[in-house]
Amino acid sequence: MTTLTRQAGLWLCAALLPLASLAFGAERPKTACQLAVPCNRPAGAPKASDVIMRTLRFHPAGKKDAHDTLRAVRQFHVTRLEWAYVDNREQIERIKTAGCLFGGAASAPSYYRQKKEPGWFEKVVIVNRLGEPIIAPWKRTWNRTLWGCINNPELERGYVAYLKRYVDAGVQVMQRDEPGANFLATRWGGCFCPHCMQGFRKYLAEKTTPQQRAELGIADLEGFDYAKHLAKQNAPAGDAFGRWKGGRLKELFVDFQTQATIAFHRRTRKALDAYAGRHVAVSCNNGVHRWGPIELEFDWAFGELSYGRARPGVLYEALGEAARHGRIQVVTMPKKSNYDNPDQWQRRTRRSIATAYACGGLCMVPWDVYMPGDAPRYFGTPQQYADLFGFIRAAARYLDGYEQAAAVGKEIRPEKGDKSNLCEAPSGPLRGKLDLSPFSGRGAIAAIEGGSGEVLAVVRAKPGEPEAPVVVHLVDWGAEPKPLTLKLRSAGLFGARSVVAELFMPAPYEKRAHETAAQTRDYAALARSVKLPVAVEGDWTVAKIPALGPWGIVVVRPR
Repeated sequence: MTTLTRQAGLWLCAALLPLASLAFGAERPKTACQLAVPCNRPAGAPKASDVIMRTLRFHPAGKKDAHDTLRAVRQFHVTRLEWAYVDNREQIERIKTAGCLFGGAASAPSYYRQKKEPGWFEKVVIVNRLGEPIIAPWKRTWNRTLWGCINNPELERGYVAYLKRYVDAGVQVMQRDEPGANFLATRWGGCFCPHCMQGFRKYLAEKTTPQQRAELGIADLEGFDYAKHLAKQNAPAGDAFGRWKGGRLKELFVDFQTQATIAFHRRTRKALDAYAGRHVAVSCNNGVHRWGPIELEFDWAFGELSYGRARPGVLYEALGEAARHGRIQVVTMPKKSNYDNPDQWQRRTRRSIATAYACGGLCMVPWDVYMPGDAPRYFGTPQQYADLFGFIRAAARYLDGYEQAAAVGKEIRPEKGDKSNLCEAPSGPLRGKLDLSPFSGRGAIAAIEGGSGEVLAVVRAKPGEPEAPVVVHLVDWGAEPKPLTLKLRSAGLFGARSVVAELFMPAPYEKRAHETAAQTRDYAALARSVKLPVAVEGDWTVAKIPALGPWGIVVVRPR
């Protein structure tokens, strides 16, 4: 046999191998319910169809307060009122009677109310190496809002007493703001109080050898004081300390404050559960991006979303990161320090709400929202946002229990090395990576054609439930939404079975319809639906989608 003949034979075998594999039962393309990965939803965490709102204080807080917490609860169809500095039993009972789970709030300064004598809080405040109280940067224009040191036993006693008061008032869950505490304070030069210096000596004794300490310039551990050591080095204080590299000893100090912060949260949460006689779920503020060892001590996270980061790609990655840690991410509306361009701000907020839910997270109602700088708190109106939250309640059966199977969009990229959720955009600015090998079993299962070029599509399914509908969330981020074509790989739906499809969208806001829904708890009228003609084009099931404003959910069922 000649070399050419052998090469031709090898080529023919290689060409026929996929067909042979298929005949002998090679892996078929996975369906959406097989691709959807179950997400651990911790006890007490919000459901996918929950509507969460914050009230900093219970409104109205006086005769001049035009806002009303319970009225807003009804108008936005709220199911959970959280992150609230409300410890009045009567007010909390009114919130529960309105049909809401109630969640209280604690933060780094949540201890001073335990003591009445002047100067008490200054005794437990975090300080820099010069002994000066530290104020977080975003609070420096406020009225002396200080942080307590978690290594101070008196601070811990006050904090636990604070938590107990919320339990007595009827709290169901808690939110911890500024969970980074002493670890975060290292960025601004803290904390160097006597309790921290003592704790750091103990840490060094456990984590380093005498030889290592000698190399670090520590001759006498019992008499070692890191603040004095830094003074001899003429090291910077305050914010400059946070930027200063500081070598191995500073690394150890930061790790000490990290571990001390973790230990503080573990001790105080254990005390909270013991006092309540049950597990009290506690969330934290993670800035929509932090999942370090401190944040992972909590059951889920709220995150304050900045205006610039309110983009589909950022939200998709943030909510996916939370899911990979077995957590739920809740975001706020996009925040900015001025009220310029309100119409554009509103559009971005509406798209952020839709995207958060499409990606398996939640977005809080834009009501009583803190804004950076000196901007006033934001109170959105039902006319601006209630249609979206009413739609969430109406579409609960297509949210709860559903997990992500695939996603496509201009800013969406599959994880490196993982093509199981690859989606295709065959034309336009959404063009992405594509694997259409009919024998790999891991090809794209969704595609978008046309549209505004700014459409996000997320395919969601119920893991392990092959008969449950497959849903596709579509969110149009374009300035001028346009009709589009949605293509779904037929084999990725229900095998070879034909399907029917229906598009659900928020109904235009109508005050009376929302009032009726709030009274009856029947939200069906707050969604409108359109039957979608479905065509089969080769391997694809195809449906034409009208322009969205900005959100729709395509529900696909086996015929």
